[in-house]
Amino acid sequence: MTAQKKNPLLDRLMTALGAPQNVPDAAAFLNEFRRQTDAFGPNVLEKAADYLIRDLGRYWPTFKQVLAACED
Repeated sequence: MTAQKKNPLLDRLMTALGAPQNVPDAAAFLNEFRRQTDAFGPNVLEKAADYLIRDLGRYWPTFKQVLAACED
């Protein structure tokens, strides 16, 4: 089993928003979230977290919102 690479965006969203709600399988959701953001470096993920936490409120962002924040 390989260790998962640290994901500052995921860590910060978990701290700010708690575990994702209203998803059929939270572990699978988090794994997909990690897979979708693996291509981005830690600085990009930190900046995306700043934006998503500050501007999107108290609910988990959609994958589309996450990727848009990472690409900006």
